[in-house]
Amino acid sequence: MQPTHGFSVPFRFPVHFTQDAWSQANTIFFDVIRREEVDRRHRVLVVIDDQVASAHPSLPQDIRAYFAAFPDALELVAPPVIVQGGEAVKNDFAHPLEILGRINDVGLDRQSFVV
Repeated sequence: MQPTHGFSVPFRFPVHFTQDAWSQANTIFFDVIRREEVDRRHRVLVVIDDQVASAHPSLPQDIRAYFAAFPDALELVAPPVIVQGGEAVKNDFAHPLEILGRINDVGLDRQSFVV
């Protein structure tokens, strides 16, 4: 029997709890995005579940206003994308392909964010 070899890769994922995440007075999102690189403008694509969008009709505008408040540090590369939610989406590969298409359309790279 051959010996078993293993390795570990430590990851650290900070978790933040907040309210009114897209309020311009709440800088948690801003701080998290910039924690590694503070001297550059970060490109972001935001995706919203349609049920969340229905429950919070002002959410897309709140997100646009948040990014507009930090123009030197954050770039919203497109209006928030609203996608179908629920169980059906989990079983249909077309939905992640739609998001991937949007990522390609706006030219995100490995230093960009999808939220």
